[in-house]
Amino acid sequence: MKLSVVIPTRNRRHLLARTLPTVLNQNVAPGEYEVLVVSDGSTDGTADFVRGVKTTVPLRVLDRDHRGIAAAQNAGIEQARGDLVMVLDDDILCGPALMDRHLDAHQEDFFCVAFGPRFFSPESRPGLATAMLGNWYRDHARRLTQEGGPRGRFDVWLDSNFSVPRKLLLAHGGFDESLKYSTEDRELGTRLWDAGVRFKFLPDAPVYEIYTKSADDVVFSDAPSIGVDEIKFSRKAPGYRRFSLPASLLGQSRAKQMAWWMFCAPPISPDPVLRIPCLLTERLRRNARIESFGIRVLQYRKATAVMRSAMREAGSWRALRDEFGVLLPVLRYRAKVGCRFQAQVRWLARRGYVGITPSQWLAWVRRGAPLPERPVLISFEPAHGQLAEHALPVLRRYGFGAVVHVALAQTDGRPQSDRRSQPRPMTAEQIRYWAGHGIEFGLCGRSYSGLTEFEGPALTEEVASGLKDLEQVLGYRPVSFAYPHGPLDHAMVERVRQCFDLALSGAPGLNSLCTDPHLMRSAAITPDSHMRELACAVLFGRPKLRLRGWPGK
Repeated sequence: MKLSVVIPTRNRRHLLARTLPTVLNQNVAPGEYEVLVVSDGSTDGTADFVRGVKTTVPLRVLDRDHRGIAAAQNAGIEQARGDLVMVLDDDILCGPALMDRHLDAHQEDFFCVAFGPRFFSPESRPGLATAMLGNWYRDHARRLTQEGGPRGRFDVWLDSNFSVPRKLLLAHGGFDESLKYSTEDRELGTRLWDAGVRFKFLPDAPVYEIYTKSADDVVFSDAPSIGVDEIKFSRKAPGYRRFSLPASLLGQSRAKQMAWWMFCAPPISPDPVLRIPCLLTERLRRNARIESFGIRVLQYRKATAVMRSAMREAGSWRALRDEFGVLLPVLRYRAKVGCRFQAQVRWLARRGYVGITPSQWLAWVRRGAPLPERPVLISFEPAHGQLAEHALPVLRRYGFGAVVHVALAQTDGRPQSDRRSQPRPMTAEQIRYWAGHGIEFGLCGRSYSGLTEFEGPALTEEVASGLKDLEQVLGYRPVSFAYPHGPLDHAMVERVRQCFDLALSGAPGLNSLCTDPHLMRSAAITPDSHMRELACAVLFGRPKLRLRGWPGK
């Protein structure tokens, strides 16, 4: 026996009657595969129906108490007799060549995960829910086809139409039975990816789902389970938080977070109001524009239900925000720091802001380590002696952390310029002293010139050699980089990504959990900046706002 097909089901005998014949009608010889239907506490006669099916393919049914789809899948995997296991849902229509494609994939690479796309069958229930999820399935399959497979560890859903060696599944514990809806598929895929298992996407092995859920089913049944599982999975695998629904919905805007607070915090859900246009567009969806509007409304309904459920699982709105929605302003000083700097730091401290370091931000992003209520990252570049004499003592007085980005030509005895107007560089002794007093140090190149001046090996030398020199000064590896003045290109960013954990760009805006750590946004601040510019920088990530009808410079 080469292949065991596991189909978990619960009270969907009518669907099995339509889909099971397509599973049994494959081009593969009957003795090459078996089908195992796992009845998860069904009360509609599913087990008797399966036992009565006449087929030359080995067909078994496992009738067990209701424990959820993940437990049903695990039970089927344990009872499977094949070397390979394929998992299908009970609403999946298969083409006759489906199993041929999977067996061929494992013939080339046995210890891999082979998975194909899933689309909606024309037999699906017409409605907004089918249109919304059908669009997502098509877009996801198109992207996987274009990119040749998943992007990374959190880009794999092992929910249906996948095959994997049975011993591999058993060795990694199968599905997590504490997760109830869809997230258990991604969680298993993450564990297999982390174990080094190869994933192979099969665009020519599609299946077709007979989708039967309504918009209300998506909102009232699916979405609350998704919200709970997003929290559970994020706590089990903290790296997933960046890709989670709460993180993407909270976004990088204080206005968006305020809107979600208005939707989620009150005890009464806004869904009854959103449900009315959803019902109207269900009746008029033959018009493409009306259907598009209805899908957008349904997306908001689903997102609201997910967020309210996630908030309850997290414990409160504040707990959800602290776990997924912290917004970080970066204040980037690129000039001498004068006497007004102390007033700026005092203004921040009085309003509850606390200066943090790049390492603290990375610890929150990666592991969910706690952050202050109102964090702010203050960055200086390049490192000059006046910082050690005036700015850094002010930060220490107020208990602020910060980061200073060094141009290495300043610290190795070679002056950056012969012009007397250039500030005196910070010495290696000063760098080591302040590194031991809450200030982090990073790199902004060797000569503080635009990295676009370098190509190929020269670019590598500019970044890697600077990292090595600064590491020798500090005695440990720095984590952050500040792109010097000038445009960024892909080669520059990727080279920095290989050497540093975080990098500051000059793009304005706030930073969130979803922000690429190597393209952190920042607001340019000077010691002469007015307090209203400082307020705009910490609230909106830019020192000046240009509103419609307002004059701007």
